[in-house]
Amino acid sequence: MCTAIRFNNRYFGRTLDFERGFEEELVVTPRDSMQLLEASNRYSMMGVGVVSDGIPLYFDCVNEWGLAAAALNFPHYAVYSRDTSGTAIPSGRLISYLLGICRSVSEVKDVLGKITVTDGTEQVGASSPLHWIFSDGRESAVVESVRDGIRVMDNPVGVLTNSPPFDYHLAQLAAYSNLSVRNPTTTLGGSSLYSGGMGAIGLPGDYSSTSRFIRATFLKESCFDRARDVGEWELNRTFDILCSVMIPKGAVLSDAGQPVFTRYTAVIDMEKPSYYLTSPTCRTVHTIALSDSLCNAGEIKSYPIYREERIIPIIE
Repeated sequence: MCTAIRFNNRYFGRTLDFERGFEEELVVTPRDSMQLLEASNRYSMMGVGVVSDGIPLYFDCVNEWGLAAAALNFPHYAVYSRDTSGTAIPSGRLISYLLGICRSVSEVKDVLGKITVTDGTEQVGASSPLHWIFSDGRESAVVESVRDGIRVMDNPVGVLTNSPPFDYHLAQLAAYSNLSVRNPTTTLGGSSLYSGGMGAIGLPGDYSSTSRFIRATFLKESCFDRARDVGEWELNRTFDILCSVMIPKGAVLSDAGQPVFTRYTAVIDMEKPSYYLTSPTCRTVHTIALSDSLCNAGEIKSYPIYREERIIPIIE
């Protein structure tokens, strides 16, 4: 249960919601430090994930060109190729591979026409039913490996959640075309409005993937895309919108009875490749930029992302 949003030509954000952690950290992959297939990565990158057999398995990532990506859970629909004769990439390593050789969404589309995506079971020890969103300063696309093969779809709303497939979520938006940021001008039976803030009445508030997709799209378009007052507060506004799809611990349980909740929230600056991170244990935003020294560090390094809350007194 995750939500990813491309906000404009600069910011990309996501929440990661799950019932357990994976000991994930902020992983920096410098240029030529990762051997995947016959070649090493041309471009440096950083993101949240884990390292397995010397290869980062990124949950989300940005490279030095500002190309960003996120993997989201896609159960019941992900079907991977069994053909490993050509360029076959395990699902868990797809982000590392593509961001290591691509500078834009356009290049990602070209490469995806030449590879197959396989299950991650043999390579990383666990099956990974995923679909992906790739974004840069110009466009966004969704990638799904399904029974018919790899589907690459332009993403006009810049939002992705979990199963069902992306085109299903897009179709559901039509049912909410009446949503408005303004109070209605007419009422049923001549009744009077009893409250302000009724323009968005009917906006779904649960944590299902479709409801989060609709909520994220409405808030992104209303509070960000059409806003005239964002300006220097762009970064703050991205966190505001991502907060609307965060899952508090205890609100949702898995089939096994475990709480599913937002483990971290990440905002990526694609213009000046950098990360901004918060978590339930620390709402203070922590940041790291993909500097020249990190790009040329020579070896993959990991940094913890979970910290204790820092309460700052108003008066010392």
